[in-house]
Amino acid sequence: MKILAVRLDAPVHFTAYVLNGDEEQPERTWVCVRAADSAPAVSWLGCWSRDSGAGSEGVKQFLELLSDSVSSGGTTGPYGPTLGRVKPFQGWDSWGPGIPRPILGIRPWETKIGDLGEISIGDLNLS
Repeated sequence: MKILAVRLDAPVHFTAYVLNGDEEQPERTWVCVRAADSAPAVSWLGCWSRDSGAGSEGVKQFLELLSDSVSSGGTTGPYGPTLGRVKPFQGWDSWGPGIPRPILGIRPWETKIGDLGEISIGDLNLS
C-alpha cells in the first residue's frame, strides 16, 4: 500500500494521508485527515474514499477543495482539533470521523517504514 502525507494549508496544521487500496478493494483511494500535532493519535478527524479512477489529478483536485474547506473552519478547541464544517465532494464517499473498517489497522503516523515527510498538494504523484 502506498501512503503519502500531504500538508493542508490551514491555520491549524492538518495532514491528509492519501492511501491506495485496502483489504476490501485494492483500487480504492482514501484521503484521511488528522491534526499533525495531536497526541495521542487514535483516529481520523475525517475520511473520504473513492472506489476507483481517482488518479493523481483527481486526488489533487479533491485535496484543494478539502484544503479550502478546512482552512475556513478548522480549529483547535477545548476538546482538541476539529475540521469544522466540511463541504461535500462529488464522487467521494464521506466516512466521517473515526476509523473506517476497511482501513482499521492502518495508522500511518506510527509507521516504521521510513519517514513520511509531508509534501505539498502540487507534489502529489500516485504513480
